[in-house]
Formats: sequence, C-alpha cells, structure tokens
Amino acid sequence: MSDGWHAHLKQWMIDPQQVMSATCLKVPAGSGKDAVAFYGAAAWKREGDNWEALSEDDSWASVMKVADDGASFATYGVMSMNDAGEEIEVQINEQDNLAKVIEQVRGLTEGDRSKRLPPLYMAGKKYTYCSWAMQDGNIKDCFFGQKDPKGGACLTMTEGGHVAIGIWDESAGQNPGDARKCTVDFCQWLETAA
Repeated sequence: MSDGWHAHLKQWMIDPQQVMSATCLKVPAGSGKDAVAFYGAAAWKREGDNWEALSEDDSWASVMKVADDGASFATYGVMSMNDAGEEIEVQINEQDNLAKVIEQVRGLTEGDRSKRLPPLYMAGKKYTYCSWAMQDGNIKDCFFGQKDPKGGACLTMTEGGHVAIGIWDESAGQNPGDARKCTVDFCQWLETAA
C-alpha cells in the first residue's frame, strides 16, 4: 500500500468530510478475489466535535477486517436466513465478498434496475444493497445502506475496473448524496491517474 494513494484519498474524500472512511482498488474483469489490488485507505476518527485524520495503517482497519496475521482478510461468521427461512451461520471473507459484488456491478446494464446485489461487508459491518446508477455514461455507482448506525457505503466503478468505496455516517452529519458525489469525483480522477 502506498502513502501516495492514502494522500489522494484523504484529499478527495476525507478532507471534505463527506465520508468517514474510503478505499480504492482495482479488480481486473473475471479475475476473482486474488486479483483484488488495493491502492490505499484513508479515514477519520471523530470524538465529539473534533475530527482527526487517521494514519494509513489505522485507516485500513476502518475499511476491512484483517486476520490475526495482519496480512490477509479475516473470515468470520454472521447469522443469515437461508431459502427455507431458517437462521444459519454464514462464513464471510471480505475479500471474497468484495470480488463477488464487484463482478456483479461490472455486469450491470440499464435493463438491470430490479437486479439485487449481495450485501457488502466492510470492516465487519454489513451494508445492504439499495440501488445503482450510471454516471457520465461509463461510471457505475451502487448504494449500500446500514440501519444501525445509520449510514452506508457508495461503491463506484469505472469501465477500466477502478473502484472507490466511501463509507458515510449520518450521525457525523454526512449523507448519501455528498458521499456519492465525492466517490464519483474521485473515481473519475482515478480513471485518469492510475
């Protein structure tokens, strides 16, 4: 991970205080979880009215759940309903989950407005798919919501496979519209810079 990407995320997404945490990555088409290439992460820590930008190392913990070895994604259990309506434990690996979500986002077309995407798991939190839109003809952005605390994640992807994810928290005065704008703006810049 490069401090350069941390600085870009901080400038574009964190400093404007539109999201609490952000990450950027690339997943080549059809490549699967092992090809998920994270560029960087950035985040805020908020205590009362004081905002403090976190270091890059501390920022990673705000966007992904890392295994005890500190070098890989953790796998953990969450309770979920199966097709029969029974509650069962499902094992989540955030890298696998992210690769699956991104592959489905990549395949979305204008005719897929009713298509449901799987939930997105980031830093041990579940974000439920809400909607997606096409921005400027070549950037797809998807909204994932969370009820407690109220907030969500905006996953934005370019045709070139660059992805930016911004996580917002309404208790910090953030909202989905501002989160979408800064995530889309960063992704547009990322497409030309990476």
